[in-house]
Amino acid sequence: MPSAHTWINVFGVVILLAVAAPTGHAESKKLPKDWNTARNSQFGFDFSYPAQWVQVIPLTLNSRAKIESPKGTPWAQCSFIVQKHPDGQIRSKAEVLSRLKQTTFTSDDWREALSANYSVGAIHRVAKSTLSGQPAYSAVVELGMRESTKIGRAYARYYITATSQYIWTIGCGGLGTNAVEAKNSFTYWDKTFQKIMSSVTFRY
Repeated sequence: MPSAHTWINVFGVVILLAVAAPTGHAESKKLPKDWNTARNSQFGFDFSYPAQWVQVIPLTLNSRAKIESPKGTPWAQCSFIVQKHPDGQIRSKAEVLSRLKQTTFTSDDWREALSANYSVGAIHRVAKSTLSGQPAYSAVVELGMRESTKIGRAYARYYITATSQYIWTIGCGGLGTNAVEAKNSFTYWDKTFQKIMSSVTFRY
């Protein structure tokens, strides 16, 4: 079975990851009626999120959407990182899904991908998953921020997948000035994270 490096090479990109996600299958979950829906027509995706959460300006490279928990609650964010296939080719849905199904993404692959931007701690729950009904890779990762920022630590879940034109890194995570705060925030919002991720839809 091809490794993650093979998968990355197949799509011609080194994936850039951003803080923010639930692992395993993002199964469909019934959403509260008062949730908002965000749509991005340029990249062809949408997702739903709690009415109290706010959209914020994405500052991370290739970040196409970002939402944040309301003030006065444990700090959390969700980010949507979207990159075009560098060669500019548009692949068929069948080709993309076939390659995703044949590939693995290990703890070592996650660590290598994240270490360029973060101090990587423990990596948990590495799995082959689904997102928007298609194959994906997921993990829960403990991270330290290398740059000077009020976000000292993150306890984050990630999904990585691909569509005909894009590579996607999507996820939600708890943030804090220390590891305990970050994990507590993650635990507090975990059910909300799962609902947000289950609402993600890619439009080929």
